[in-house]
Amino acid sequence: MRDLSDEFFKLADKDFVSYNRAVIDDIKKAYSVRLRSLKESIYTGKDLAACRIDRHKVVALYIQLCLEKKVFKLPPTIDTRLGASTETKLINEMYCLRLAKNALEEWNGKKFNVRKFKKEYMSSFLKLLWHYKDKAEFQKHKDFFTYALAHVVYFLERNFVA
Repeated sequence: MRDLSDEFFKLADKDFVSYNRAVIDDIKKAYSVRLRSLKESIYTGKDLAACRIDRHKVVALYIQLCLEKKVFKLPPTIDTRLGASTETKLINEMYCLRLAKNALEEWNGKKFNVRKFKKEYMSSFLKLLWHYKDKAEFQKHKDFFTYALAHVVYFLERNFVA
C-alpha cells in the first residue's frame, strides 16, 4: 500500500493534494479492529481467530478505510477554474480503484480489463466511492456497506478480470 500511495503522490497535483505516509500505518491498525468487528457480526459466538472472511470483503474493508482516513488530503473545496482536474478531486477514489485492481490481478494471475471497465462501469464505481467517502462517518459503524462493496468487488472480478 505504501509503495502505491507514494507512486500516486508523485503524480499528484501538489497544488491541491497533500499526503502523510503515516496514514497507511493508521489504515493497517484500523483494519484489524474493523476486521474483528466484521467477523463478530458474521461468526457470532465462534472462535474469531479460526474464522476467515473472503477476499472481496478484505478489499472492501481496505477501500472503506482508505476513504475514511483519506490517504490524500484535499482542500475542502476545489474550484476547477484554478486548474484542478477531476482526477485530482477524485484522487482517493482513483487510489482505491487501483488498490482493488492490483489485488484482483494478483489473486487471479490475470489482467484487469481497464478499457472495458472505463467504458462500462468506471464512472459508476467512482461515484459509489465518492458517495461513501461523503457519508463515511455514518456508514463505518454499519456492516451493510462492507457487504455491498464486497459484492461490487466480486462483480469487478467476474466482469473485468480476463
